[in-house]
Amino acid sequence: MRVVLAFVFLGLVNAAFIGNAIAADSHGVTKATAMDALDRGSIPSRVRESLPSEAVALVAGDARPVTGLAFTPDGRTLFVANEGGPNKGDAPGIVEVWDVSQSAPQKTAQLDGHRDWITSLAVSRDGRILASGGARFDQSIHFWDLTGRQPKPAAVIAPFSHWWHLALAFSPDGKWLATVSGSDQGPIQLWDVSEGPDHVKQGPVLSGLAWGISAMAFSPDGRFLVAALGSGHHHPNDGTLLLWKRGSADYALVSKVEGKNQEISSLVFSRDGTALVTGYSGGGLRMWGLSDGTLREKTPPRDPENPVRVVTFLTDGSRLFSGRRDGTVDEWDAKVGKSRHWKFEAGVSSMAPAPHGPYLAVGLNDGRSVILRLQSGNDTLGESIGK
Repeated sequence: MRVVLAFVFLGLVNAAFIGNAIAADSHGVTKATAMDALDRGSIPSRVRESLPSEAVALVAGDARPVTGLAFTPDGRTLFVANEGGPNKGDAPGIVEVWDVSQSAPQKTAQLDGHRDWITSLAVSRDGRILASGGARFDQSIHFWDLTGRQPKPAAVIAPFSHWWHLALAFSPDGKWLATVSGSDQGPIQLWDVSEGPDHVKQGPVLSGLAWGISAMAFSPDGRFLVAALGSGHHHPNDGTLLLWKRGSADYALVSKVEGKNQEISSLVFSRDGTALVTGYSGGGLRMWGLSDGTLREKTPPRDPENPVRVVTFLTDGSRLFSGRRDGTVDEWDAKVGKSRHWKFEAGVSSMAPAPHGPYLAVGLNDGRSVILRLQSGNDTLGESIGK
C-alpha cells in the first residue's frame, strides 16, 4: 500500500472553486512571506540546472522516499518525513525539521522515535502540534509539541490496526485528529487533541466500512470529513468514498460512493469546501461537487493513463497540482485544463503548498524535496462547481 484536477477544461470554465477567496485572503501572493528570502543561487551548481527554473530551494534528505511534507502556519518551517529502510531491521523513518526562511534551507532538528516506516505527517492549524503516522511494523502515531523553540516529543498512541497510517487529518477547529481506526466498527478513529499534544484522548470511531484508509481530509469549515478506502490489494472496497457530517457530538456518515476497485491515492477539498478532487494510483483524476452532504461526480476521469500520487491546491485556492509516479508535476487552471508541467528525475511522492505565497514543496522518491516559487497567476478557478 502507498500513500500516495481540477481538470477544469474547456466547456467547464464556469465551474469554480473559490469565488473571491484570493481577494479576501490577507496573505495574497503579492505580499512578502517568510519564504521570500529563498535564493536559487544557494542550490548546489552540480544539480541546479537539472531542476526547473522555478526551483528556489533544495532540501537534501537521506536518500529514502519523502512520504510526508508539512509547513508550520507561519511558513518558516518545513517538516520532511523520510520513509525508512526497505527491509525489517533497517534504519527507521525520521522527520527532519528545516528552516526555510533563509536564502538556503537549514536543517535545525531531527525527530526520532518511530521504529519503522513513517507514511504521513500533519500539522494542526494553530501550529501547536505535529503528528506523524507509522506503518508496517510500527503503526503508532507520534505527537510533537511545537510550542517551544524546537519540537519536543509528546504523546505516543499505538492503536491496534490492520492498516497502515497512510493519512492523518486535523480538524480546522483544532479539536480532532482523524486516523485509521483499529476497530471493526468503522474505518476512522477520532482523537481529541484540544488540550495539547501531551493530553490526547481517544474519541469516537466513525461508522462505515471497516476498511483501510488511503486518503482523508476535513472540509475547510470542518463540517465534513471525507475518506477514501484503499488497501492496495485490488479489493472491491478500494476507492470507495465515505463522507461524514459534523453533528452535536461527532461525525455521522451521510454519503457513500462505490469505488469499483479504483484506488484513490490522494484527495483535496476546494477552498470553499463545495468540491473535491481525487487522484487515482491506477491513473486519472476526478472532480466531485459537494452539497447537502452528497458527493456528485462532475467530470469523467481525466488523464487516465497517468498514475497520480498526490493532488493539492495552492493555499489561496487558485491553482491545482497533481504529482505523478514518473516524476511529473502538472498544473491545472480554469481556461486550458493542464497548463504547465515540471519533470523531476525521481518519482513524486508528496507535495505541500506553503501557507502564504506562491510556493509549493515537492517530495521525491530519492529523498530530496524541491521548493518551487510559482508565477503569480491572475486567473482563478472561479466560483464553486458544487452549485
